[in-house]
Amino acid sequence: MEKTFRFPKKERLTHKEELDRLYRSGTVFFAYPVKFIIRPVEKEIGIPLVKVAFSVPKKSIKKAVERNLLRRRMKEGYRQNKALLSDDPAMPEHPVQIMMIYIEKVILDYTAIERGIQKGLKQVKKRMQAHKNERSAFSGGTK
Repeated sequence: MEKTFRFPKKERLTHKEELDRLYRSGTVFFAYPVKFIIRPVEKEIGIPLVKVAFSVPKKSIKKAVERNLLRRRMKEGYRQNKALLSDDPAMPEHPVQIMMIYIEKVILDYTAIERGIQKGLKQVKKRMQAHKNERSAFSGGTK
């Protein structure tokens, strides 16, 4: 199967309401140097199964140029490794919203950021599989 390394606009989490719901009801975990906030969502026709947002807080990285650099590195790390969410990168099994927040106070190189994102995406996949199994157990499956 051919890997797709695209990151189209439809996969970006941009609406304020969606971000607010993610912050309010999302699950938080850390994969240094990135903090992940994830929220499982219901499948909807025409909406991508994975939507992602990236953030670098002004409080920890003061210069906009440096925040943009780190955001670009995080986006590239995600784009190169989003296949970890599923065996079929074009169609992940579990619909989810993900927010990645850079938590380090200094600028790290791309490989350190990519390692954190890889670790975090594996954790997202594991948590979403657990969520799917939990939901199927309560949806009237066999006893």
